[in-house]
Amino acid sequence: QFPSLFPLPQGLKKLRGITLPSPSPYLLLVYLQDKKAFKKEIKAFWGENKDFHEEIKAFQEGDRARALWKEIKDFRGKNQSFIEEIKVFLEEDKENEACREAIRAFQRKNKEFQERNKAMRERNKALQGKNETFQEKNKAFWKEYKAFWKKDKAFWEEDMAISRDKMTLWEQYMAFRENDQDLQEEKGALWDMIELRGLGHAEGEVGSTLCP
Repeated sequence: QFPSLFPLPQGLKKLRGITLPSPSPYLLLVYLQDKKAFKKEIKAFWGENKDFHEEIKAFQEGDRARALWKEIKDFRGKNQSFIEEIKVFLEEDKENEACREAIRAFQRKNKEFQERNKAMRERNKALQGKNETFQEKNKAFWKEYKAFWKKDKAFWEEDMAISRDKMTLWEQYMAFRENDQDLQEEKGALWDMIELRGLGHAEGEVGSTLCP
């Protein structure tokens, strides 16, 4: 039973059929002595554990062993189904991991979108502030423009009044010139009459002197 209890190691099995070099006589003697002592120890061990081996043999041949082996077989079957369930779970977990990775990628994109949206809101807020400032300036500008328009309207009305006054003055001037021209004509006619009368009076005086 020694070879069955202590099989050759895997490395020594490969050395079967290979001629090894002869050891030295001293090493061979030491090996044989150690082998003999080891066999004695094995024999003593088997003698001490003979009853234990008998119990093991009886246990293997008894109903309890059969029941235990059946339980072990059932357990292996259940364990196999459990392993299959674990495989399915791992496959599902891989799919779930892919789903979770997709969710994480979506969350990252959503976070980036929220950050961009936040930046856009900040920019929009700044633009709204600028727009409010522009509206205030535009309101002030229109207020000033309205006041300027009122002033321009008053100036235009004054200019129109001045133009009307100028037209009136021009009309009066033209009427004055016409009147002056009439006066000059009348004055000329009057002088002509005076000159004619003076001339007639002078001619009468001359005639009286010539014919007493």
